[in-house]
Amino acid sequence: MTARVGINGFGRMGRLALRAAWAFDPGRPESLSRPSGSWGDGNLELVQINEVNGCAATAAHLLTFDSVHGRWPVAVEADEAAIRIAEETLTFSAFDRPGDVPWDDFGVDIVLECSGKFRTLDTLETYFARCPQGNRGRAGRRRRAQHRHGDEPAPL
Repeated sequence: MTARVGINGFGRMGRLALRAAWAFDPGRPESLSRPSGSWGDGNLELVQINEVNGCAATAAHLLTFDSVHGRWPVAVEADEAAIRIAEETLTFSAFDRPGDVPWDDFGVDIVLECSGKFRTLDTLETYFARCPQGNRGRAGRRRRAQHRHGDEPAPL
């Protein structure tokens, strides 16, 4: 099953997450070090980027040219509302609050929080509220978020 992924925050972490997902094949861990020019074996499909600082053209430029990791050898272009990577198109938005992003309209199953601004359960609640999979998905994500921030995981 393919998981449709959205990224909130397209700074260094968001861009590196996209670069890694581009070539990732869970059956071949070495795929992370050799870009394949595709979305791996189809397990991940990135569909939406939300970034408040800059436009899609700036995001595309920064994705292509990284001062530490160098130039990315995949064709990247942009227009007002989308970034095209090779033959794939990702929609682009600039909402201040992740709860305002219509993640469910894009069919997003997983949102990668890469802005660094939303680190507590209270601030992450807007993601859980927009989760298209209802309470089951929210509970699992809530437990992982608590555990990552040093709290004890919620009991099952």
